[in-house]
Amino acid sequence: VTVKPPAEVVYRGDEILTNENGKARILLTGGNEVFVGPSSTLYLNKSFQDRYRYTYNLNLKGKLRAKVQRVRGRRFRVKTSTAVIDVKGTDFIVDSTQVKTTKVATFKGLVQLTSLKTQETIEIPKGQMSAVTKVGKVEKAKKVEIEIVKNLENTGKTGIKKLDTIMEPPPPLDPT
Repeated sequence: VTVKPPAEVVYRGDEILTNENGKARILLTGGNEVFVGPSSTLYLNKSFQDRYRYTYNLNLKGKLRAKVQRVRGRRFRVKTSTAVIDVKGTDFIVDSTQVKTTKVATFKGLVQLTSLKTQETIEIPKGQMSAVTKVGKVEKAKKVEIEIVKNLENTGKTGIKKLDTIMEPPPPLDPT
């Protein structure tokens, strides 16, 4: 792997911290990509069943956007203080910046959101968002609100017309 500054190699078990002005872009195996928003903490773990079957488990406090390729035998899961988000090949944002609330918006594919407190589950299709409240209630799905992309505007187009008016492509990986 060739990594050029300011890039660094991230390993299983690493914790990624961003300050109030910071952001991070993480390229994972299999073509998956994670953008971490400001004032966020992300703990990255990957567990293997065998060489070709594995699960990414990300613990999040803050905000991220993930672009995940669907591959048989591979899972991608994000856990916050109130919810678990299971992904099956999609493009989505998780926002847990508000105390004890997790919001999820899906741009492509399908995301399953589960309340840790009540085990209530909802599937969120493209163009929709939902949330788990501090008491564990899962909100009904509704159209994606533009506020969900705040501080993640430079992570690429979403495929949703009203959001794409403010979205920009991510910066190049190799600045030289």
